[in-house]
Parts: sequence; C-alpha cells; structure tokens
Amino acid sequence: MSNTRAMTSNGGRVALFAAAAASRFYVACAGSDNSHVKYAAAATDRPLGLFIDGADAAEDLVAILRFGKGGETKVVKMSGAGTKGQYVCPAIDGSGKARVVPATAGAYWAFARLEEDAVDGQEAVVADFEPMLVGPQAANGQLGIPAFATDPTPVPGLMYNNTADNSVKLYVNGAWRVLQFVAAMLLLTALLAALAYAPSAAAADKTPMVQVSATTGQIAAAAGADNVKIPGSLEVVGNITGAGFIGRVSKAFTRADMTDNTNTTGYIDFATQIPAGALVLGWKAVTTTGFTGDTTATIKVGISGGVGDYSTVTSGSVLGAGTVGSASVLATSFCAAATTARVTITGAADFTSIAAGSCTVTVFYAY
Repeated sequence: MSNTRAMTSNGGRVALFAAAAASRFYVACAGSDNSHVKYAAAATDRPLGLFIDGADAAEDLVAILRFGKGGETKVVKMSGAGTKGQYVCPAIDGSGKARVVPATAGAYWAFARLEEDAVDGQEAVVADFEPMLVGPQAANGQLGIPAFATDPTPVPGLMYNNTADNSVKLYVNGAWRVLQFVAAMLLLTALLAALAYAPSAAAADKTPMVQVSATTGQIAAAAGADNVKIPGSLEVVGNITGAGFIGRVSKAFTRADMTDNTNTTGYIDFATQIPAGALVLGWKAVTTTGFTGDTTATIKVGISGGVGDYSTVTSGSVLGAGTVGSASVLATSFCAAATTARVTITGAADFTSIAAGSCTVTVFYAY
C-alpha cells in the first residue's frame, strides 16, 4: 500500500494512516504529518474527528469522520463522567477517549457537547462542531478563555489569559495587547463614534469633533472643534494625562511593609510618584485589616520626608476596618516637581505596639 492519503466528501469522511493501533469511536487527532492520525497525548493535540473503523497496527488505513461535518450527532468513548450540555475535548492520556472540558485554567480543544449524561468508560452521544480552543468550563457549561503562561502562536483576534502576570491579552494590529487597554479603547472609540460628527450650518454637512489615532490610540479634538463631552459616567483605571484631567496614585501595604520611626509613628512611601505640575486634591484610605495592638492608630498622608502635607484631617482612624480620607492642605498641594507621597500611621504608645494591619491609600490630583 502506498503511503498516500485518500479522501471522499461523503459526510466529511477522510481516509488517513493510523500512527498506532486505534479503536472505533475514539478521538483522532492530527499526527506527525497530514497523512497520519493518533490519540491525543498533549493539550496541544488538535482533534480532527472519530475513528469510524479500527486500526490493528501503525500505518493501517482508517476512515475518520471529521468533526463539524455531516450534520449529525456522533458517538464517542468517554474518560470520566459528564452531564448533558457540557463541552468535551480529547483526554490527553493517550487513551483516545473524550473527557469533559476541565474547570481548571488551561487551553483545551473542545469539539462537541454532550447530548446525554455520560458514564466513565462508556459511549456517549455528542453534537459535534469544528474544534475550537477554549478555556476552563464552569459547572453550568459556560466556557472561559484559554490560559497560557507565555504568549501562544499569534493569530489575529486570539484572546487568552496570561497566567504569569494574570492579564488578559488580545492579538491585534500585529502585537499582543493587554485587554484592559484594548477594552478601554474599544469602549471610548464606540462612545466617541456617536460624537465624532456634529451638524454644521448646512444640515447635510458634518464637521468632525474628535479623532482617534490608529497607531497610538490617543484621542484628540479635531481641527476646529470645541471640547468633547461624553454624557453619563466613564470609569478609567489608571491615569489620563493632559490638561484638565483627574489622576491618581495608589499604595497597598501592610504593617510589616512599614518603617518604624522608633517613636509612635511608622511610614511607607509610594512607589509611583505624583507627576510634576499636578495639584493634589486629597486622599482616601481603605483599611481591610485594622492596625491593632495599641489603643489608637491614626493616618496622615503627605510628602516623603514629611508627615501630613496632604491632610487637613489628621484624626482619621485605621484602628479597625473602614474608609477615611481628607482634602489636601492648600499651601502644599501644588507639585512643582514629581513628588513621592508618604503614609504615616501614629499609635498612642509606641509604633512597635501595632502588630497588624493592611490598607490601600489613593491620592487624587488634578493635572
């Protein structure tokens, strides 16, 4: 027998060579080349279809019924139990069986949904479709996005969860983009699309108000346009730079992160500076675990090297969980240069008495 592939269009059937012995109704995955199929041994093995007749040994010619073809349900051998409606993918133990897409983070080739409850080791009826790369499956059958530790082979439009930095990335415009940025830009672009033109004196004429750079993503008023307004509310994570915007810097810390001043106080400095030219408006402190161990614990926010430069309220308590805050002291609000903010907590007896605590402080500024 020559080692060539034969194919027919009858219900999506294709004849290929088995890489090893195989059984009927087991899942066939892409082999070492376009002429061979095998059982799945790794999560990257892409399913092609079902063995509809067995192979006694390697290089036997076998018929494969392609997934997503033929418009009919199929029968697969299951590894593990499953519930009707759940998605299934190849088991990656080399058994050739199918399994329910797991609930743990990862990337899985789903190819069908169960049409009935499945029993481990028995055949189950499934409604198949063209295999697709998915993430973990919830108990109700909903699918997440694939998860990888590093960027996978790029495909335009592919989205995945990066488990190394806990981000969601989308491959677009020739590069991987963190979805937080992409989603914000898509949202802003959608919002601005409705505002991009305003009627001029001639009813049929339109004058552009805003423009979005396709390369940098920056948004600006178009030539001859006035200020652009977005009705309703828009939350932005991070800072928006430019004249007339509100920015913020935050610091999350615990008692163990703070430096003892060898008196009643301890402090910690922000890692991110307030930019030069900013006008500090005030701050907010959200305490999740109280700074306990002493009879009192009060918080102030100021400039590194100082204590309460940004605190008109100096009695805010962080002894227990809660939220406190303060407007800034007017005389010290303007930052002529990039400025490092400092959080100071004061106890009643000695700072060493304070044994616990965790808090996030956010400083707000106009820029």
